[in-house]
Amino acid sequence: MKFLIESGYHIEKILIPTFNYVQTYLDKTGTKYEIFHNKNELLSKIINTDFDVLVSNGCPFILPVSQLKKGHQIFVNIHPSYLPDLRGKSPINGAILFNKDPGATCHIMDDDIDSGDIISQVKFHYSDDLDLGLLYKLCFIAEVDAFKEAIRVNFSPKKSQIIGENYIYFSSSHSDLLINFDDSAEKICKQVKAFGVRSQGARFTFKNQEFIVLEARVITNKYLLSKLDDYKNLQIAFIYDDNIVFRKDGKFVKFGKIIGKIHYLEEGDILKNEFK
Repeated sequence: MKFLIESGYHIEKILIPTFNYVQTYLDKTGTKYEIFHNKNELLSKIINTDFDVLVSNGCPFILPVSQLKKGHQIFVNIHPSYLPDLRGKSPINGAILFNKDPGATCHIMDDDIDSGDIISQVKFHYSDDLDLGLLYKLCFIAEVDAFKEAIRVNFSPKKSQIIGENYIYFSSSHSDLLINFDDSAEKICKQVKAFGVRSQGARFTFKNQEFIVLEARVITNKYLLSKLDDYKNLQIAFIYDDNIVFRKDGKFVKFGKIIGKIHYLEEGDILKNEFK
């Protein structure tokens, strides 16, 4: 949206859901917009607006495009993954969880989810030094690059999507945020990383308190590992600042940037699953 506004394209109308982060930017730039509160209100606004191209980016609803589209109109969506892989509402989390190279795709919209013909795409390599917040930023840049190319080719699709067994559809739910201490140390750390921003956050419950964990890593220090037998499995060895270190099988795991009442935790406590 920022690219469209700053590039001087004629924008007939901007529609955003309530409490959307983009509202701050629009207010700051003095750009007019309309808020929709539910799907029916959004559909009504679309039907009653005269436009050539509808650009969807982060729309919370599936649009019945075949019912909305009039004659010459084009409906396109910008999706933060290299389709057809990582369809769904949580592709950036999925890139980390499933070790997939991220990117962005501009595609024609149809009545299904992220399945229309592809207009343009950008793909980049996922490296382990990218946390979730930074990956979001890079995917947003990739979305702009993909959209610029879509404009250049006048929104003409170049290929259809062939969705095979190796491609993942991922829309996260609350259960995806719950840390399972029965999982391996590596899987737990991967899960924490995949949801490692304050608005999401993998979490566990202990002593009836919920703790959100934004960072996790396996500790490989040999001296610490030499003390492994001093601790039971899942026993907390150290607590400092907003960090805890605990034994997980034959390793130590550090949880960092913990949000919650960490004073409820004590060195010597043995963690366990208390799902809520």
